Amino acid sequence: MSDKLAKVSNIVLYILLAVSVVIGVVFYIKNGQMSSEASFEVQGEQLGIILEYFMYWAYGLLISGAILAVFFGFAGMASNPKSAVKSLISIAIVGVVIGIAYVLGSSETTEVLNLTGYTGLDNTIGKVTFAATGLYTMYFLMGAAFFAAIAAEVIKVFK
Repeated sequence: MSDKLAKVSNIVLYILLAVSVVIGVVFYIKNGQMSSEASFEVQGEQLGIILEYFMYWAYGLLISGAILAVFFGFAGMASNPKSAVKSLISIAIVGVVIGIAYVLGSSETTEVLNLTGYTGLDNTIGKVTFAATGLYTMYFLMGAAFFAAIAAEVIKVFK
């Protein structure tokens, strides 16, 4: 049964890869034919439907990947309850890291950015807080990855 499932999943992955490559190549060929002197609006009109297909394909892959990751994660937890506790602890730790990042980038300490020449509606305290939370989370996770790599090498030396 698992061999058949592995075969089918490999075929599906190759099909998804082929479609992604075709859409990407068409997008970049069309993008390469544009004049670099053209305005942003003209470039957007020239890309038009190709850019939409490219974005919709990316959204579809992202959403289906997220759904499958959650589904198989829950399936794995149901089949092995001991690993479920470890997974839930990991999720809680990530939640704490994001919570700390949110507090550090909260709207109480954040102001609307003073962007010269920008008159759009996206420069709000909520969006600045969201961006700050993402940046602080990235900094924490990059630091953790760096220290984990160092710790792994140090532990390997003493073994």
